[in-house]
Amino acid sequence: SLLRSLNYEVEKKDNNYDKDKYKITGPTDWISTLASLEGYAVNGFDNASLSGGLGPMHTLVQTDQHDYLTQSQTQQLNLQNQMTNIQQEWTLVSTSMQVLNGILSHLAAEIYSN
Repeated sequence: SLLRSLNYEVEKKDNNYDKDKYKITGPTDWISTLASLEGYAVNGFDNASLSGGLGPMHTLVQTDQHDYLTQSQTQQLNLQNQMTNIQQEWTLVSTSMQVLNGILSHLAAEIYSN
């Protein structure tokens, strides 16, 4: 809106327009307009549904980053729990195979000892 309030006039030289020279004039209250626009850029618009602004956007990005980090840590913990369960299952299978091997070895030794 600050740029819209600027006036562009082509400069005259010897009653002829010089197409390469312009006179640009702005509003008299440009300092207060610039200050309010800077305030909107930093703090956002109070009455808008998405206020915007650097501060609220920074907070939103940090919140999203924290949520993704928490979600990542939860997924990593779930994966670790699944890996522990699989390891325990294979330990049970391995122990069962060793017991079965002992039983079959003892049985074979009894059968073929004669």
